[in-house]
Amino acid sequence: MTASNALGNARERISSILNSTTNEQEGLLSTVRELGERASLKQLINDAVSVDSERDAIGRRSYSHINGFDKIVLLASDEPAYKLRLHIWWPSLGGPQTRTRTGDIHNHRWHFASAVLSGRFSFEHYELNEDGDEYNWYEYYSAGGSGHFLLKPLGSIGASRTFEGLMVEGMSYYLSNQVPHRVCRDESELVATLVLQGRPITNSTTVLSVRQPSSAEEPLQIPTPTIGEADLARSLGRLSEVLSVG
Repeated sequence: MTASNALGNARERISSILNSTTNEQEGLLSTVRELGERASLKQLINDAVSVDSERDAIGRRSYSHINGFDKIVLLASDEPAYKLRLHIWWPSLGGPQTRTRTGDIHNHRWHFASAVLSGRFSFEHYELNEDGDEYNWYEYYSAGGSGHFLLKPLGSIGASRTFEGLMVEGMSYYLSNQVPHRVCRDESELVATLVLQGRPITNSTTVLSVRQPSSAEEPLQIPTPTIGEADLARSLGRLSEVLSVG
């Protein structure tokens, strides 16, 4: 099908703001709020599903993340450096009972801004210290396009929670790359966010996990199974239905 202008306009809008602003925080946050509006987002999703070239590119760079969500990269650019991503946590099939799932504590290589599109979650910040709960400490980095990431064990370390806030539909926030954090959610509920990440600042990140290393030295291989074209279309179609009802 021929392209609409939604994804193209978003590319131009993001590039214009990031190239002109001297305040990356303000630029990322204002842009993700604008693109996260229901009308704008539904147009982006429509392009992602219906335009062959866009759907193929999105499918190649999207995958199921180890922290329990589908990471769908709608747009990616090297100059200016950014990615616009959907994160979708699907409800479990275990019935209506409330169950909380927590991901690994981690930081990022880049600053980012996020808008909550549907659902709600608890957002936790942490700091590393000797008095906190003990976690297995890893360095997380890319294996260079090999279809997986690597977790290099660094021993153990303590971490304490410094902030906990409830994020609900309609909220947005900005976070520095240095802040360790994690999402805790009710597995019976669909949660979706729109994330705009800025330029990379570091080559690797920190991950704190209860996951045990396979050895004291060998990195763990974390697969990044790509989301097939059919599953991508179904996922975006389901999200579009949710956004239409809300």
